[in-house]
Amino acid sequence: MSVFARRGFKAHKQEEERREKEKKQRQGKLWRFFLADGEEDIPLRFLTEEPILFYEHSLKVGKNYTNETCKGEGCEHCESGDRPSYKGAWLVTDGREREVKERKNGKETGKTITISDQVKLYVRGSKDIAKLDRLSRKFGLTSRPWFATKTGTDTSTSYELDRGEEDELTEKQIKNLLAKLPEELRNHYDGSDDSLMDIVESQVIDDFELNPSEDTGRDEDEEDEDDEDLDDDVESVEDDEEEEEKPKKKLGSKKAGAKKSLASKKSTGIKKPVAKKSKSVFKRK
Repeated sequence: MSVFARRGFKAHKQEEERREKEKKQRQGKLWRFFLADGEEDIPLRFLTEEPILFYEHSLKVGKNYTNETCKGEGCEHCESGDRPSYKGAWLVTDGREREVKERKNGKETGKTITISDQVKLYVRGSKDIAKLDRLSRKFGLTSRPWFATKTGTDTSTSYELDRGEEDELTEKQIKNLLAKLPEELRNHYDGSDDSLMDIVESQVIDDFELNPSEDTGRDEDEEDEDDEDLDDDVESVEDDEEEEEKPKKKLGSKKAGAKKSLASKKSTGIKKPVAKKSKSVFKRK
């Protein structure tokens, strides 16, 4: 948005309304899954098999970048000459552990806690979309854990995925993984793949509302204070332009056997193979 001077309280009211609208759009947004240079075998699980496809603009704001979905005809960024990129987005869980400041009722408690299996968006460009299409047809993305490694340098980077053993998540496990999301998102899941796709679509389309009459459940104070730590996952452009959050360590996952469609399993997360004192491990193909 261009910076310019305006007069009067009416202009002030309009600006406040605009800022409030932007704030509401930020609430309930998921962080994105990113790998830093040199990161290898980072565990993740796909919760959606198919991608939501869209175009987005990568906009520089100060020293950082933010992503904004292209609105197509009438898009102000297109009109200003910025060319959007073609993207595909999946819902995934990030198996890395990281330390964060504990918060209750929107306020810090002074304690540090370790979290893992965060639900995020896996957003990739056309080259990686084609790779994921092949892996989906050959093995199924949601049927097993995967291990992501970043390859390439500068603006030419890609995420390579190694597959784990077949181990499909149950509906109960998926609900447990979604449990820490804002209420609007977690309650939308009804056990169907379509409801998970809706969650992804709500993240990349500004006017897509899952439950327009409900609160998102995300505390605004928490968003503001956590942005310093989590900006890398929220407003980022491409891998080479990211300063990724530093994970405490990599995780593994439960040892998997033959495919069990909706069979009961205890573990919902992903544990790194041969991880010391891991609750569970699994073999890779």
